[in-house]
This record gives sequence, structure tokens and C-alpha cells, in this order.
Amino acid sequence: MRHADCANAESFAQEHHQFVTQRAAQLGKADVRRKAGLVPLDLKSKSKDKDGMAKEFADAVVKNVCGLHNFHHSIDPHSGKKVSFGLVRMANIDPLFRVALALFAHTGWEEKGVQVHLCVYHAQFPLCIRSAIEYRLDQTLNRRQPEAVFDLPEIRQKIDSINGYPEREGHIFIVLGSPVTEVGRDHDYDWALVEPSSMRSLIQLAGRVRRHRRESYALEKPNIAVFNRNWKSFSFNNSQNNQEPVFLRPGFENKYFLLETHDLRQLVKKENLERIDSRPRILAKPEPDLKPRQFLVDLEHARMKETKKKAARWWTESVQGALLTGILPKLQPFRKDEIKRVDLVLRPNEDGDDYALFLLLKEKNKRGQTTFVLVEDEKNRRVDLPQTSHISVWGATDYIEALTQLAEDLDMPLAQCAERFGTVSLPESTNGWRFHPALGFIKAAG
Repeated sequence: MRHADCANAESFAQEHHQFVTQRAAQLGKADVRRKAGLVPLDLKSKSKDKDGMAKEFADAVVKNVCGLHNFHHSIDPHSGKKVSFGLVRMANIDPLFRVALALFAHTGWEEKGVQVHLCVYHAQFPLCIRSAIEYRLDQTLNRRQPEAVFDLPEIRQKIDSINGYPEREGHIFIVLGSPVTEVGRDHDYDWALVEPSSMRSLIQLAGRVRRHRRESYALEKPNIAVFNRNWKSFSFNNSQNNQEPVFLRPGFENKYFLLETHDLRQLVKKENLERIDSRPRILAKPEPDLKPRQFLVDLEHARMKETKKKAARWWTESVQGALLTGILPKLQPFRKDEIKRVDLVLRPNEDGDDYALFLLLKEKNKRGQTTFVLVEDEKNRRVDLPQTSHISVWGATDYIEALTQLAEDLDMPLAQCAERFGTVSLPESTNGWRFHPALGFIKAAG
């Protein structure tokens, strides 16, 4: 810890540079617990054939996940089987949903001789299911006592079940997640497979690999695999000419800061992958040396410098305006969501054995008054999961079951519990939404 009194911007910059230089030197001496390697992603399907793209993406997931599992697993002390817990991180929910369906239908798992348990995790679940997912992951991915996970009842049931296929050499527990997996979750994975969006995101995600286990670890092979391109880079007909930004929402690219290529083999230096830590983000080059069209991390520093200049101008050039402290947050909202959303709820029927989707409307005239509009038939496109023997759902599979358990825990009527914890906020969709309790919601196509 250190502090300094800075009379002006120049002295602050000097103190900051000295601090981050010392911090970077300390990081450079730490043991290497995370190493990344680039792996190819090539989606040949037309951009309009999203399910075709999902199947090809799933092919790449199966190949790389099995490779990561082979090198980065633990031995279950009870059965002697190879077991690993890994994260497949995707940038956006719609392709994630489609890839999940493709993974449940994929036969490649069986060919690799493994049993897979898949948990889908993103923001578009009813609250009670998302809460159940997060509770499960918080319990499982606490690896401060590395072998404690093998005594968890759910994990033991998955490994030891008479339907657990004893001929399988190992079990792979996979979280297929959106960027919600990166920040605010104290989770420890054995490995990760990443669809790229920014260097900041990659550094954040790397902090979830071997997060709790700080003992010496012989890292012979990368425990983080990063696709050289992302899904969006295959979604534009003119992507070869790089006329569209693809590392955005999430990411730092936009039409004013456009990269020359969208292939990480040119965008990220090898040394920034071989030892992943925060140094590329805290050590900024002088502005004239930045190459924001050629390197991903330079793009991020250029965007931050641009934002800093706008903020500084606000305070230095308009003293009277600076007093209006409520204006800037309105002009630049934190985590601004430009998508129009609607609030919905899954309400149980009178028998409590099924549910229906309702739109929530808040009446402006009557304070606190809520109207429930039934939209189940025209808006809720329920999805069936492919049934295969080599992969199973790891997590909540039944909404009524999850809601009933929560209502009992809170000593609350089922209907009231649904109105509080069966809600979800979704992007507006004239065609409704596709839904499965194990997959969450996405917009339905026209």
C-alpha cells in the first residue's frame, strides 16, 4: 500500500506509473498458474444458418474440451476416474443457447470415452433457477480443499450412478457461460475454453482458473484455450474486409476504432498469452506508440484514453457545468443497456404441476399495481433437449421443482413465490422467446 499527494495531473501520472511498474515487477515473479494458447475456429456455415454455425462451434468445443480435460484433471479418490471442472465462455447468449443444444446432441463425447455434465449459465433465466445455478456452482467450484468436491452428494451421484456408465474413463463437468462467469464469482476451474471479446475479459476470466489452488503446479500444457476468432466475425458477409466491428457488446471495438483483422493470431502477442496476468492492462504505452488498429490491448488503452480525455474536459473546461453532477451519469450511464426489455413471470397453475408465461405490466395510475397478461401460447416456444446417453444436464431441469423448493424454504405460497422469484427481464420480441429450464430464454426467430 502507498499513497501520494498529487498537485496536478503530471505528478499523478508519475506516481501512477511508478506504482504500476512496481506491481508489474511483482506479477512477473509469481508462479505461472495460467497459460493460454490459441486454437482455430472456422465456421463455414452461412451467417443466416445460425444452427449450422452452432453445430460447427460445438465440434470445436468437443475437440478442445477433451484435450483440456486430458491434461488438466484430478483423480477421484473414490473411483479412480479422471474428473475435471471447466468453463466454456461465450460472448453472447443467443449463440450460447444454440451451441448448448448442439452439445447435447453431439456424439463426439461418446467417441472420446467421457461422460459429460453440462450446466448452462447466463443472465436470462428466471431468478429462482439462476439462484439455484449460482448456489450449485459456488459449492462445487470452491476448491480451497481440492478433494472436497468429490464428497459433494450431487457430484458423487453423477460419478457413481448406476446410469453413470462405468465404462467411461472420466467425467467432465462443464459450465457453458456468458460473461457473467467472469466478474464477481469466486469460482475455481481446472481449465477454460474462451470465445474472445477483449484482453480485459480474458484476464478476468483467467482469474477463475486455479483461483483457489495456489500450490506449485507443473503447467506443461496451456490450461486456457482461446479461439482465434469469435462468432460475430463469421456473421458478416463483409467480415473479410473488416468493415464491421465484431469485438463489441462485449468488447472495445466500434466503427471509429476498427481493427485491421479479427484474428487473434495477429492481434495478441505471444507473451501476453504464455503468462496471463494484468500487466498488459495496467502498463500502458505512451499514446504515440499505441497501435489500436493492430493490437487488441492497444485498442483498449486507446479507448480508455479517449474516455479519460472526455471526462477531464468536463471538469477543466466547464466549471459551471461541472456543478451539475447528475448530468454526466445520464449522458454516460454505467453499463447502459440499449436493448428494450420487457418483464415476464412464469406463474404456476392451480395444481402446481405446470406453469405459463405472463407479461408484467405496471399501471402508471395506480401505485404498485401490476397486471398479468397471459402470453404463453403466442410467446413461449418451449424447447426439447436432445436425449443422449453420453451427456446430461448438470443443474436445474424443472422450473416447478426449483420454485417449490424455494417456496418451502421461504415458507411462502407458491404463487407469491413465483411473482417474486419466477421473473425474468428479456429483450422485446414480436415472435416470442425460446425456453427450457436448463437453457434459459432467447428471442425466437421470425
